[in-house]
Amino acid sequence: METIYNFEIEENDRFGFSSDDDLNYLIETIEREQSELDIQSISTAFNLCLKAHSGQIRGSGKPYYTHPLKVTLILLKELKIKWDTAVIAASLLHDTIEDTKDKPENERVNEDTILKLFPGPLGSEILKLVLAVTKIKHEKIIETFDEIENSVLKNYNSNAHISAKALTYRKLFLALLEDSRVMVIKLADRLHNMRTIHYMNEKKRSSIAYETLNFYTPIAYNLGMMNVNCELEDLSLYNTDKIMYERIRKLLWEKRIQYAEFIFDMTNKIEDFLNSKNLDCTVIQEHKHFYEIYRMISAGYDPDSIENFYSLIIQLNTNDSSECFKVLGLLMGTFRSSGLQEDAITHWGKNWFKYLKTNLIGPDGTMVEVLIRTSEMGKIADEGILTTLSVNSKQVRPLEISNDSIDEWGNWMMEIIESKSNDADGIIWNSIRNNLYNQGVNVFLKDGRSFLLPPNSTPVDLAFEISEKTGFKIISVKVNNLLKDLNYQLQTGDRVEIITSENGKPDKNWQDFVVHYKAVIKLHNYFKNIPNHIKQIDLSNKPYEVALHIMGNDRPGMLLEITQCMGEINIGKIRLSPNDDDEFEGVITITVPNKIALSHLIFKLGGIKGIKKIEEIQSLD
Repeated sequence: METIYNFEIEENDRFGFSSDDDLNYLIETIEREQSELDIQSISTAFNLCLKAHSGQIRGSGKPYYTHPLKVTLILLKELKIKWDTAVIAASLLHDTIEDTKDKPENERVNEDTILKLFPGPLGSEILKLVLAVTKIKHEKIIETFDEIENSVLKNYNSNAHISAKALTYRKLFLALLEDSRVMVIKLADRLHNMRTIHYMNEKKRSSIAYETLNFYTPIAYNLGMMNVNCELEDLSLYNTDKIMYERIRKLLWEKRIQYAEFIFDMTNKIEDFLNSKNLDCTVIQEHKHFYEIYRMISAGYDPDSIENFYSLIIQLNTNDSSECFKVLGLLMGTFRSSGLQEDAITHWGKNWFKYLKTNLIGPDGTMVEVLIRTSEMGKIADEGILTTLSVNSKQVRPLEISNDSIDEWGNWMMEIIESKSNDADGIIWNSIRNNLYNQGVNVFLKDGRSFLLPPNSTPVDLAFEISEKTGFKIISVKVNNLLKDLNYQLQTGDRVEIITSENGKPDKNWQDFVVHYKAVIKLHNYFKNIPNHIKQIDLSNKPYEVALHIMGNDRPGMLLEITQCMGEINIGKIRLSPNDDDEFEGVITITVPNKIALSHLIFKLGGIKGIKKIEEIQSLD
């Protein structure tokens, strides 16, 4: 079985000659692909689409209604997600409101038109989706192509470009938060537009390809929609640098001939070997797509030195991930192998793909990359993470997010792009993935309240989820009655006790490990706004902070006695150092009124059983 990435340039097809035939084809597709959808409502949406776009012609010369029809067919036939009726109807109507606003009033499609035609909850749902897609499409996304110079395949670092990118990411991100279905409709819309982009002039093609590479391919990639991502990237390359595209196409063909016998031989050997071990699997031959090779060449790789044009994918007909490790061990024990190169099952990558990777080496030293995955991993790799989730639930996320938080998160995103433009994409998508899509951890407080948090959450994340004040005032934590560091990663079922102090304040290092969007945003804003310098004060007359390093022989209740002696209200921070079970060591930051009070406190601490040493290590305003 061979997978060859390719893209479709739409020329003449069967659509646009008879609207009745086109509607019948749509109905037949629904009955074949997703028969549970409401045919009557979708037929109504098709007829409204037809009426709204009457007289409008696309650059191809086809009636305009064929575009929303093809977008709908992409959703049904290519993305393979179990859609609801509202999504299919909205995809047919996604251009109707904007494209009819200049028509006579009796020919316009507006909000009332949709609500009257689809009464009840279905109409409200369709309208919400149509308005969301319309907003993405028709708000200004980037500065015009005239304002951005040089090749569209380069990264731009001008202030104008960064600001435009920040605004665009904010808008696309908010659409993901509102309803993940909106972004999938938009990706299908963009995919069909790219398949017909050759009907536009060269300048327009370049502008749209640039926009696609910068905003839509990252969304497809980070939602795991690899087929969509690859096709959009390759179409963008084809429409911006056809000479480079043809060079890579020729190179791929030459490599295919060069490696064909080796790849065919290795495929048969692997299949025969695994079948002999009663392991049911399929071996897929896959080559890198054009834009992926373009990136390698742009990074300085000599095309002749690139060996891994092809990969072999062993897809096991099971969803038991432990079988992947079993297969890896068998391969390493039988074939010449480079060993485990990547474990994306235990350490899951940001783009949802799970696999084990190794390299197998043939008799002549030729090496081929081998990926091992389960059926479910293959489904996600082909079609995206949404295939495994309930798209009909509309908001695929473990957290309920208020409108104020959405605005704050969007503003944080814009600031990250403007301040960390080179790393911004990774930071933003990691935050989106953790907070929207990854299965979270469920933890409990002493009073029985439960909180669902993103994976890898810490006590600081939990504190900010409880309240902003708790987040800013946390100084220590107990998890399952044991003291833990604030960067401890919480596990489902943990019982957590947050310890706060009125004098507690955030540590800048917290930003290195928090993942909850509330903690990320609040800490970002806090440290952005505090002054960068510390004023000198008269320590003899004004309260000040001091850090005390305390060491001793540990015993039950020792930390409690120390904090009671200091007065919890005065404690700003507690940092314990891991030691042997019978040793106690920690740094406690405390507010004292003056030097005399500090001396009295140190004297009192010295009287606590087990304490061997107390030293002042830091004084702060």
